[in-house]
Amino acid sequence: KTSLLELLYFAQKMDGGATLVEPCMTSGRLRSCGRFETSGVPVIEIFDLDEYMTPSDGNSSKYPVMVSYDDYQRVVGNTAVGTTKVCMLQNQNLSIDKRCTKDTSWIMKMKQNNIQRMMNKSNQEHFTLHLEDYWRGSVYALGWQLGMYIPNDKEERFVKGMENLKKGVFEGKTIPFHPKHVQFVDDLLQRANITTNNFSAIHWRAEKKGMDFMRCARAVNEVKHIMLHKMMTDATMKDEESSQHKFVLMSSLNENEDMMWSGSRNSIVNGTASSQQALHYLLRDNGFIKIDGLLEMQAKKVHDDPGMLAIYDLIIATKANNFATCAKGGKTGCNGVTKRLCDACNHVGKFGRLATSLRKDDADHRGSSFECWPSK
Repeated sequence: KTSLLELLYFAQKMDGGATLVEPCMTSGRLRSCGRFETSGVPVIEIFDLDEYMTPSDGNSSKYPVMVSYDDYQRVVGNTAVGTTKVCMLQNQNLSIDKRCTKDTSWIMKMKQNNIQRMMNKSNQEHFTLHLEDYWRGSVYALGWQLGMYIPNDKEERFVKGMENLKKGVFEGKTIPFHPKHVQFVDDLLQRANITTNNFSAIHWRAEKKGMDFMRCARAVNEVKHIMLHKMMTDATMKDEESSQHKFVLMSSLNENEDMMWSGSRNSIVNGTASSQQALHYLLRDNGFIKIDGLLEMQAKKVHDDPGMLAIYDLIIATKANNFATCAKGGKTGCNGVTKRLCDACNHVGKFGRLATSLRKDDADHRGSSFECWPSK
């Protein structure tokens, strides 16, 4: 989501205007939708992007901020196109040969305005800037390359249209999910007799090397009881209703390892207890429900890409009555004890922050949002 917002912003701010060719999501990362490169999920099938796909001035002869890959193919198939490939790899400790194709230029070694000179030299009606290995935050490297801003020692001074954006501005923005995914999640929850009023969710990103899976699983179960106690104390739930209140586990762990992120698979290798034992403890012994378990019962799946599980989890987070996560830079419900617990059991990334942001933007949600796992 963050990378997509950055690229849309860059296309809008680029001198002379530009159009982003719709990328695809593959295992949670953006890639080209080119058939020889990936079989991922087109972003227009993930998010509601109609506002970017329509020319802002209503003139159908002009290009919008983003076009589908198929429309791009039709345009370049009938006109001369100049092309340059740029590898956006930012980590100099990684090998460019393993991350990008051989005919790319590494942005870390390109002189400023090299891309602009290539565009001017091509003298073609259309010019394609093909970006490989794009990571969030790379928009500023592109901005510097095209002279859209000039950094100095104290602050970033922007010229030629790029605004002086505050740190994390793209992480804080949201894009609505495609309605079909919201409906898909609603159908899944209904199959398990789950409604917005009768379930809460706990997020556990179990990608910490060397972690004790069973200790952390017991901590997740403790969070469940703390949340139940809070609901009864706040009079949002009666004692007799507590046994009917369901808890959804949002976790990178999965009974099917093929649907897990690489970080989770690596943590299993280095874990001090079995991840499957931890899942059994939560799902079988303590009644947690997991989205992939519901998907196995669903005859029709929208997409098989593992990144879709994260999309479904985010939608569930917005629908949950109460929600607990370990968010990067979390404040609500956080103290020294809860932060240490989060650090011991989680890769504290930006998923939790995005989930709580979506809950704040959702006018229909009610209940509590904990940015750290609560403790007694």
